[in-house]
Amino acid sequence: MRRLIGAGAATVLATALLTAGAMSYADEPGDPGATDPLGIATAAADALVAQRGDELKLTAEDTVAQTGVTRALGLNYVSYSRSHAGIPVVGGDFVVITDDTGKILYTQVSQGEAIDVTTTPEVSAAKAAKTVTSLVDAPQGTPQLVVLAWTDPALAWESIVETTEDGAPSLTHVFVDALTGREITRYDEILAGTGKTYYNGQGTDVTVGTTSDGGGFTMADPERSGVSCAEEGGSPLTDDDDAWGDGTGTDLVTACVDAMYAAATEWDMLKAWLDRDGFTGDGEGFPMYVGMDDVNAYWDGSSTTFGHSQDGERQLTPIDIVAHEIGHGIFQYSPGGSGGGNETGGINEGTGDIFGALTEWYSAQANDEAHDPGDYTVGEEGGLLNPGEPIRYMYDPSQAGDPNCWTEEIPGTEVHAAAGPINHWFYLLAEGTAAAGDGKPGSTTCNDSTLTGIGIEKAGQVWMGALNGKTSGWTYTDARTAALNFAATSPLFATCAEYDATKAAFDAVTVPAESDPACGK
Repeated sequence: MRRLIGAGAATVLATALLTAGAMSYADEPGDPGATDPLGIATAAADALVAQRGDELKLTAEDTVAQTGVTRALGLNYVSYSRSHAGIPVVGGDFVVITDDTGKILYTQVSQGEAIDVTTTPEVSAAKAAKTVTSLVDAPQGTPQLVVLAWTDPALAWESIVETTEDGAPSLTHVFVDALTGREITRYDEILAGTGKTYYNGQGTDVTVGTTSDGGGFTMADPERSGVSCAEEGGSPLTDDDDAWGDGTGTDLVTACVDAMYAAATEWDMLKAWLDRDGFTGDGEGFPMYVGMDDVNAYWDGSSTTFGHSQDGERQLTPIDIVAHEIGHGIFQYSPGGSGGGNETGGINEGTGDIFGALTEWYSAQANDEAHDPGDYTVGEEGGLLNPGEPIRYMYDPSQAGDPNCWTEEIPGTEVHAAAGPINHWFYLLAEGTAAAGDGKPGSTTCNDSTLTGIGIEKAGQVWMGALNGKTSGWTYTDARTAALNFAATSPLFATCAEYDATKAAFDAVTVPAESDPACGK
């Protein structure tokens, strides 16, 4: 479960998300005569697949399917899923990145080696299901045979188990070795008009998108497809006069006003700063629900749900909490989805915090008690712990007991704590080490370096560029490589200054390099 706080196993993405809507390369290769950038990019990427380049780790038994193509931040991204001998490969996805001429700039490949496994299970699906039941005693679907390739490739049975955690829904993917019958790994798919606002100018009016149905109004944004708000388990709110809420912290209609305002702000930030069309990247958003009787908020793979503060005096819909949960959706709806281990889960949690900070700073609210100004703390307005107390500090994660620096312990660290290094990296990239006024207290580094930031907008572009090339099972080293590849090749950056700053920030939080790309601008 992708929750804002609390412990949990990590990560996300059903195999179905890796293959949904896939196009077989063999059936429909890119048009070599295409003249538009996306057509040119697709043709170039398909040609690389046809050549079975070594960097893609393809074998004679592998087939691929194109899962998406997008253009953002000056580059084109063509993503693929993989099957081996007709069996879906979880962790076999890859992304080919090109410029507008079709020149292949770099590739990001999830799996570390070519697949060489038997495709005949020695453990039956029924026996695998019994193993899963012994581990998680809850309803499960029929096990599906897959090749799991996030680490050493293995033939496995994947079962999806429906359960609850602290009153919220959970979909746990359990992988059982198809040769030995032992569990390999598991991950959780669900990640924990005008209206009176509580968080964005307390008691004053803000504008939110609503839809007129002829006899009244519905809290569904007509300009941001899919964005709506309802009480938990219900349909989008309705109103006779399009004037919503009373501006108090416990009112659920006011909570929806704040959620809609935050979602619209994040949507606009994505377009203006990060060249992304909506939360999914293709112009779609997600529904939101308020009124959950729990001190938490979560993303369930298709929507967000928000509870209440520790003292029950306010709903958890300030900008950074709403943007954090939607950030999990952005992570999931980037190439590679959200599947992986605790390290992937930690990067996912950090991504939520990064989008929370980006949205707060884009909103540019007044620095007073009635508003939610930009900062690099998480959840302080919502009172998840105590009123005014953050649950995470991006500039110094250790203030919440989380690691500031990457170590070999991170892959086994609880996902919210494992977000520490990526949060710290983002702050250092955006703001550097020196204090710079309200919301920017300065920071130390893990290698005693002194850094100058490039600004939050450019830092957000670097991270979005990395996400556009993301693969499943992402590690910190993978994220470092993806971010540096983007900074080295994107036409947004005329020189290597942003690349150098990105590299220095990763070094400053001791994220190891596999082989850093070069920047030749």
